[in-house]
Amino acid sequence: MALSAAPVPAMFRPDNFGSPLPENVATAGRWIQAGLFYFLFGAHAVETVMFMKRLKEHGVGFMSAAWWKWVGTCFVGGQFCFKHFDRVVGKQL
Repeated sequence: MALSAAPVPAMFRPDNFGSPLPENVATAGRWIQAGLFYFLFGAHAVETVMFMKRLKEHGVGFMSAAWWKWVGTCFVGGQFCFKHFDRVVGKQL
């Protein structure tokens, strides 16, 4: 998990002297963060696979520059990429 390697603010580290959060709250916060990260990562990965099928239907070449741009946009943007793609190819919602 990439976010685990990032520095943790002092207020979330229960071992620091004078931490405003109790240890159990900080631990729960870390579990919630990890759970949300993996849930969102999985959801965006599934959306990206679904979007790759749509790109194939519209003749976008696999691993082409346009393919990478759309797949990257879908992975970061999620479901809103589907609506944007429909507007770009002419299918108005």
